[in-house]
Amino acid sequence: MVPLLFFLAVSLLLRKNRFSWFGWFQDLSLGLPLFGLFPPLGTLFHLYLLLDVFLFRELHLRMRWAYLRHLRHPSSLYSSAKALGLTQFLLLSGGLVAGTYAVSWPPFEMGWGYWSATLGIVIAAYVGRCYIPKDQIYSGYNPFWLELFSQRPISQEPLLFSSSTEPRKVALEIEDNPHVVFLFLESFGARDVGPEVTPRFFQRSQEGIYFPQFYSNGTLTYRALLAGLFGLPPGSTAEGLTPYLGVDLEGIPQFLQSRGYKTAFHHSGSLDYDKQREFLQKYFQELVDQKNLPSSSRLGWGVPDEYLMRHSAQWLAEQKQPSFLTLFTITNHHPWIAPNGSTKGSVRERFLETTRYTDSCLGLFIDLLREKGINQKTILFVLGDHGQPMGEHEENFHISRFLYEENVRVPLLILADGRLSAPQQMEALGAQSDLLATVKDLFGQPFHGHSLFRENTNRSIFLQNPYTEGCIGCRRGNWKWIQKGFSKTEELFDLSLDPGEMRNLLEENREIAGALRQETQQFFASVDAFYFSRKKQRRIVLDFSNQLLFDEELLQVAAPEVASLTLTHCHLLTEKGIGAMLKQCPHLETLNLSGLSHLTVSLFQGGVYPHLKHLELSVLSDEGASQLAQSCPSLIQLCIDGTPLTDRGFQTLGPNLMRCKIGGSSAITDEGMLTFLQKNPRINCLLLEGCHCLTDRFLSGLLYHPLNQLWVSRSPGITARGIARLREHFPCARITLM
Repeated sequence: MVPLLFFLAVSLLLRKNRFSWFGWFQDLSLGLPLFGLFPPLGTLFHLYLLLDVFLFRELHLRMRWAYLRHLRHPSSLYSSAKALGLTQFLLLSGGLVAGTYAVSWPPFEMGWGYWSATLGIVIAAYVGRCYIPKDQIYSGYNPFWLELFSQRPISQEPLLFSSSTEPRKVALEIEDNPHVVFLFLESFGARDVGPEVTPRFFQRSQEGIYFPQFYSNGTLTYRALLAGLFGLPPGSTAEGLTPYLGVDLEGIPQFLQSRGYKTAFHHSGSLDYDKQREFLQKYFQELVDQKNLPSSSRLGWGVPDEYLMRHSAQWLAEQKQPSFLTLFTITNHHPWIAPNGSTKGSVRERFLETTRYTDSCLGLFIDLLREKGINQKTILFVLGDHGQPMGEHEENFHISRFLYEENVRVPLLILADGRLSAPQQMEALGAQSDLLATVKDLFGQPFHGHSLFRENTNRSIFLQNPYTEGCIGCRRGNWKWIQKGFSKTEELFDLSLDPGEMRNLLEENREIAGALRQETQQFFASVDAFYFSRKKQRRIVLDFSNQLLFDEELLQVAAPEVASLTLTHCHLLTEKGIGAMLKQCPHLETLNLSGLSHLTVSLFQGGVYPHLKHLELSVLSDEGASQLAQSCPSLIQLCIDGTPLTDRGFQTLGPNLMRCKIGGSSAITDEGMLTFLQKNPRINCLLLEGCHCLTDRFLSGLLYHPLNQLWVSRSPGITARGIARLREHFPCARITLM
């Protein structure tokens, strides 16, 4: 009975949430058998659960094994842990667990009553998991189960980013190679920008290019680092920088280094925390952290920011070559200890005090650049790494909880003394992931994605928070959509009418929410694929052409490592079997289903597979084409034989196709083909066989859409004369008429 009393005490005293009883049953269902079978293992598991209880109570985080890695650098965590009361908690819980372990020895002597109670608790936990609504399960859902049995997000092929074609809206031109400085201010949200809290930032915002509708793509500092410097948000993992150590990224440091820039990263905290040093040394030539700054005082997570500003301004003045310098401040981090060491006042008051201090350090840095005469040789990007909620929404006191405006909206200010004819305020939406494209656009180089210097109408900002229950979100125009991962609870706000996000308009606007949901899920599935594709993975190629293969046999060989699968003329396979195979092969890039005329694209229904790049089908209807475009948005090669497609369905395919083969079509016309090419400007290879409605008029349209290769067979409307005219305009292209 001692373990039972132990769990009861923990649940009643520490779990402060309305679903504590269900959480208690979940914990008991695993903890009691472990105690009965092997008390040492049960003790370790209890300690794990106690940490989960503490994190959930104080930060609304669920314990993960990956968090234990942070214990290698306890000095960085100490100030926040002390402020949260973790040290006293660990002493109390450690003593409680040790006492429970002592009185539970020896093992295997638990009576029938003990095991009967354990079995009853396991059954109660299972019943609750099946019948309690999902939005009520999570707060008590055991973290051990969550990590062992939850499905990982499927890694899929990344979406391609199109370049902005609109003219530039910002009159900032450079003819030389100025210093470029990125200054990330810790927990510097857009909500607090104003003359009272941030007077120096507010003053400078009247002198530069100010973006008030700017977002961090996620929460926590390392996610701002990845998005801001490398142009793509981090994946769905919540394990810090560790998963990205083996990934080769291409970002602003390499781009500017290729132009002769020196690159440096300065931080007033510790770069040893979360393997920052190990990650950053791949991309920066010089690293500086609190150990290199001339300060003997250490507060919270690092040294006061003013030492960082003085050191970095002097460093910049001493450089003989153009430099790219990235700064990250730290003083405005929990537990918000001002340089005078004061910890008095409410949490909100302490936060505002350190925010004012960070703002003064920003002013100090700008003043130092002017004193040293390098301000007109420098383009300075000032932005927040993320926001900091203070209870604007219920239980929203931590950046790791939600995706409301106070969590993710941050200011961006670009200062370029002597280079701007007039200050500007840009109301267009922007995000940290736009900075790579913006810097390339600034230097007049080609870019992919969205440059903040150009008009980006009708674009989306994608937001993600993988912590706690997990959230993804999207901002498009005035609409903002948020989904909480485990419970799938959705919220939709019109920020033009409701900037405080207090009225959920989901029920009245289901169609809008559905479109934003699909777009956001596809984007983040593709982000995961990008990182997966950059890692070294074992790749399997399978070819079962012309074999008598059943569904069960196919599923036995399906594995996550399968990259290419050929099932040509495997007539015994069904749509159900192939659909199940797609779920078992999340990294499949090439799928050949030619010769299987009994299949339809309904096998793709109910899922999104942007990992598929190469697909061959036998039959595709108009309805199937529409479904295919939604389920496989990253296709770059598509081959269809014997298709009943008409112009209506054909025009829905794309827009990232590069190679396309159409065979046996008697309904696709010149207008339909030309419209299809307009929507797929990247197509460079087109193979047409048995397309009876196409004529030389289609070839005339190709004069404005050059192809590297065109192959035409059994299409009587296309003549040798039309082919000859096309060859005159594109003598280097391979154009064949059979």
